[in-house]
Amino acid sequence: MTRKGLRIDANYVEDVVAIEIAAFLARVSFPDLRFSIEPMSRAHERWFGADARLSDSMAGFLPFYMQFKRPSAYPDTSASRIIRDRTNFKPTPLQTSPRVLFFSLRNKKPEHHEYQHNVLYHLRQRLRSRQLGDAAYVCPLFLDRQAYIQHFHTVALIQALRLRPHHVLTTSPITVFSGISSKILEDVPLLREHSCIPPHALVTSAKHSYSFTESGDHVCFHSPKSLPEGSMALGRWLARMTGQGTQQHMVSGDEAREALYYLIKGESDEELLTHPREVFEERDPIAAWMMWGEHLLREHSIEQYALVQWKD
Repeated sequence: MTRKGLRIDANYVEDVVAIEIAAFLARVSFPDLRFSIEPMSRAHERWFGADARLSDSMAGFLPFYMQFKRPSAYPDTSASRIIRDRTNFKPTPLQTSPRVLFFSLRNKKPEHHEYQHNVLYHLRQRLRSRQLGDAAYVCPLFLDRQAYIQHFHTVALIQALRLRPHHVLTTSPITVFSGISSKILEDVPLLREHSCIPPHALVTSAKHSYSFTESGDHVCFHSPKSLPEGSMALGRWLARMTGQGTQQHMVSGDEAREALYYLIKGESDEELLTHPREVFEERDPIAAWMMWGEHLLREHSIEQYALVQWKD
């Protein structure tokens, strides 16, 4: 681990988190229910030339967005602002023992018109206004790369030994009869080791951080604001969000273009998010979604996924 004074930084990069989570979600499917979780960020690598798989075979999809972070930490004895904010918080100090995990917002590049945080915030607000998904930061509760990777390998081994029809990896076998039970994703041990924090407000600078305990709760936004309901385990977040798609409306192929236009444009042209011109020029709406996902990944490191329902 890299130490800067009393600060400890995770010794892996954000891409490690993105790759490991993507590999795991690729194995989470519900064949009897015709659902799967699909990446929609790497258009040219995986999808272009094979768009018909989504365009012709899917009944609908629910988009969601994750911005992967790596944690840093301060012990409770640190004189850092992170610890001071939490210790001095009124009326009740926030937990700091034995240490506090945190991640900072990413600064925008000179060519960008908006902060990554605000892009994620706009995506979340527009999706939730139509009950069509969600967007959040996803941060592991591990600081050490070896421990993090080993945890994934252990999960993969258990999965290979225990996976059966109608089951996904859980602390105990769960049979799926109808819908996607929230217990399925909530009980995955691996997903409980990632804290999911939705962006709660717009910012005018990147000089802010989210901090939380080693269990992923008691979230604080700095400048100090307590967010008692500001986080949940990744499994619970996925379960709650995917439940929307199985119980309510999903985006159909016929609705895909209008849904994407609203997601990028919002209610007013003044809120238009930066996007490649060809996104709205593309005739195939699913290909347009792929272009948009690739743009978000390239420009803002925001990963676009979808819960896909397949036709009979």
